[in-house]
Amino acid sequence: MIDSYGTPLTSSRRRQKPFDPSTVLPEIMETLAREGLDPELDRVVRIKYKIDGLYCYFCYYEDDPEFLLARATLMARTMSTKGKELLLKACAQTDYDQKVGKAYLDDDGDLVLSVEAFIMPGMPIGRLALKMHKVLLSIDSYFHRALKQLEAQGSGVGEALIASASQLPPSSLPSYRGFPRGIFPSSPSLPHGTSPPVSGEREGVC
Repeated sequence: MIDSYGTPLTSSRRRQKPFDPSTVLPEIMETLAREGLDPELDRVVRIKYKIDGLYCYFCYYEDDPEFLLARATLMARTMSTKGKELLLKACAQTDYDQKVGKAYLDDDGDLVLSVEAFIMPGMPIGRLALKMHKVLLSIDSYFHRALKQLEAQGSGVGEALIASASQLPPSSLPSYRGFPRGIFPSSPSLPHGTSPPVSGEREGVC
């Protein structure tokens, strides 16, 4: 027996359960609840929760079953003392320092952190969702480190303070060992202040 690409199916692949999109949201909810994140189902963004001032959510739609999007938003009012130019520079440096997600400002000036993944048959959904959650927190750390560094540079603080606020080492990001290569693709560079295009994303929703 062969698959749609003409590749012979092994017995283990033949036994593999078909992917059921209806199980994705329940598995994500269960995983986040086990982590004490108190997730809620939402008709629009599907799953939402809050942690350390970040409003986080997962977007998933069964008519685009292979695509999963996780985002976190930090409201503009929490950064009211920072100039927009400084925030945009921090977003640019964050994107440069890490390659697994995006940081940008939306039309309201809120900080948005975004991670995309493609779901493959047999992939453990709960494990994937937890890794995406941890990536959002890592990007948030990168952003605030970059912001602190830029503020120090702008105020003329000495090199020692600037060095102490340098970017996190690459090893601080969660490991993606065990997931297919390219599961967290980098979005192409876009003008800051605009949302990167996302396959399967609902306009005005996520």
